[in-house]
Amino acid sequence: MKINIVNLDKDGWILTKFAKNMFLHLKKKKVAVSLSKKPKYDVDVNHYIIFLFLEEFRDYFPKNTINTTMLTHVNDEIRYNKIRNTAKFLNAGVAMSKHHAKFIESKKLGLKKIFH
Repeated sequence: MKINIVNLDKDGWILTKFAKNMFLHLKKKKVAVSLSKKPKYDVDVNHYIIFLFLEEFRDYFPKNTINTTMLTHVNDEIRYNKIRNTAKFLNAGVAMSKHHAKFIESKKLGLKKIFH
């Protein structure tokens, strides 16, 4: 399996650290993994760090890959709308806790699956 971690962090701070740690831990486990600023078409999974900076059009999300995103701080209308507008292109979201996953599910934002 090939995984691409798409680091959409614009300030290069905590989310970039998160992306780099994911990359290093997957690499240690012998997973074929890359870290980039854009989705790739030659991988099995594109995992987007931070949903807020996702583009809202179909061509941004490769059709031949599984597209997932990290879900953090989903707590206001701006974020709800961003998820609603991109959910149709995503296969799943990953929340940071069971509690937050249930909260996001209760908002009915259109995500196919939410993991934690």
